[in-house]
Amino acid sequence: ILTYLEGVADPEAVAATLTDLDGAELFDQQRFLRDVYSEYRVRSGNVLVVGALVVFGLLLARYRRLRPTLAAFLPSALVACLLITLAAAFGIHVNILHMTGLILVLGMGVDYGIFIVDSSRSTGEVDVTMLSLLLSCLTTIFIFGVLALSRHPVLSAIGLTAGVGVALSFLLA
Repeated sequence: ILTYLEGVADPEAVAATLTDLDGAELFDQQRFLRDVYSEYRVRSGNVLVVGALVVFGLLLARYRRLRPTLAAFLPSALVACLLITLAAAFGIHVNILHMTGLILVLGMGVDYGIFIVDSSRSTGEVDVTMLSLLLSCLTTIFIFGVLALSRHPVLSAIGLTAGVGVALSFLLA
């Protein structure tokens, strides 16, 4: 038998009452979703860290020196930390959608550093690369800006995080 309960003020008290009944169990949907969501958020954070380490390793293998590796990698890594700090400062609860945006920022933001490092190493001419990167950055910001202006919380969270993150990645690179 399945019974739905509405307006339960103290789910713990109901669960304690049901312990004496064989086979009776309380399923607290809000608690279940909160726990699943929390686990998913932690896993996304772990994926972000592992992804950052893999990207750093690839850059280190490419450049074979720490200085160009850090020059290419640090801007996007710092932006991820900065975005989380700004969210905390403004009282924004970082959720899974923001974490998805951070993963996008790490992936796209490191490109700016790579292009600038490679451009300065191969030709010494960064001007053309900077103009191309600026145009690329602006189009990306505009696209994510449209998402950020959405009334749908999913699109808005991803758009805001990725749009601001890409802009900061470009500026720091």
